[in-house]
Amino acid sequence: RSKKTLSWGIELPFDTSHVTYVWFDALFNYVSALEINGKEEFWPADIHVVGKDIMWFHKVYWPAFLMSTGYDLPKRVFAHGWWTVNGEKMGKALGNVIDPIEVAEKYGADEFRYFVLSCSTFGDDMDFSYEKFAEKINNELNNDFGNLISRVHAMTTKYFEGMVPKVSELTSVDIELLDKLNFYTKFNENMQELKFNFAIETLWNAIRETNAYINKTAPYKESNKERLGTILNILCS
Repeated sequence: RSKKTLSWGIELPFDTSHVTYVWFDALFNYVSALEINGKEEFWPADIHVVGKDIMWFHKVYWPAFLMSTGYDLPKRVFAHGWWTVNGEKMGKALGNVIDPIEVAEKYGADEFRYFVLSCSTFGDDMDFSYEKFAEKINNELNNDFGNLISRVHAMTTKYFEGMVPKVSELTSVDIELLDKLNFYTKFNENMQELKFNFAIETLWNAIRETNAYINKTAPYKESNKERLGTILNILCS
């Protein structure tokens, strides 16, 4: 980027009335910030994440700068979208800026991370509202996940003094759940592709299946101690 009206910057050799600033020196901070003992220990980047409104500088200028000086290019450039608030683009003039620190302090940092990563496809614009935030946290984190942890902890404490019991004989219902819980490969593939909402949905399907398993097996009604131990072992693992 160059301008004629600035008094600071680097003069262009072919037009000294213009100076270049910002992008040339700013972009090289990516590399210089990663130097350790004079070596670029963490360059090239596996994924270079930028906002969609500055793709041109990071996909055209930045690669050109790197190639001109012999540096490797980032292995991948990924552009994310904007946050909107109740359908409107976030902006100071509109007074609708969401302060992430304020939200994290009030509702919890992990709850906020969960909402941001799960409520839309990373890369697209994301619409934020406190109503959507509260609904998702209550329905999924509190009800689906929170109740699962609470039930398993309460039964393990009540029936086995908080110790994970041993497995005896597996039934078809047990094997069915264990097969459904084998989701790591799919989860990891989605994470590597920055498809965070798909990865979380894969995880949440497993949580829902586990809750359904509790309803099917009804361990709180099980009188056979070995069978109860097998169920709770599966739930704890």
